[in-house]
Amino acid sequence: MNVKSLISRPGLGETVANRPQEVRGVAWTGKGHVTKVEFSTDRDPTWQVAELIGEPVQGSWRRFKIAWTPPAAGSYVLRVRATDSEGDVQPEKSPWNKSGYLWNGYDQVACVVS
Repeated sequence: MNVKSLISRPGLGETVANRPQEVRGVAWTGKGHVTKVEFSTDRDPTWQVAELIGEPVQGSWRRFKIAWTPPAAGSYVLRVRATDSEGDVQPEKSPWNKSGYLWNGYDQVACVVS
């Protein structure tokens, strides 16, 4: 299984207040364990390291969170990528595969800040 991460909060299309927010999600990998999750937005492509929650356990899910303060009201695309202990980094786009099981491109969630 490829290294993957998903944003669970905010939800897709959710409207959030224009104040500090906590972005949350999960990451996992098939070999080794998750060592890092990074976060960025379409308006600020700089990657910031998220806080990993819990102890690393091979093959298990790892929760993460990061504080994000929107700079202004408007539409945003939030994205995350994970790295595992084998040095594998989640790619921006997944290579095509017939069944889609190997999907692991950056997770992206569009939200609106009001």
